[in-house]
Amino acid sequence: MTEDQTAIRRILDQRARALNAKDAAGLTADYTDDLLTYDLAPPLATRGVDRPALEKWLAGWDGPITGEIRDLIIEVGGGIAYSTSLNRMQAVSRNGTPMDL
Repeated sequence: MTEDQTAIRRILDQRARALNAKDAAGLTADYTDDLLTYDLAPPLATRGVDRPALEKWLAGWDGPITGEIRDLIIEVGGGIAYSTSLNRMQAVSRNGTPMDL
């Protein structure tokens, strides 16, 4: 891994720790104002950081949220970097339903 790829991996690892701790500020610490995210729940695509909505979502889980990043590819070049991966999240909802996404 290059230094840039290692730095990006550190960011992804920090975000995983923040998710586990249900820390919305930690999850969004490296976001830009024009961030575009894609999620499983509607509206599917979101532009910008909606920390109150993220805090509400995090509060919907009982206990820690665990995750796994598989098949991670980090590409860096020409002033641009991106990563792709398969991500798994496991948690228990407030009503006691175990989730494995």
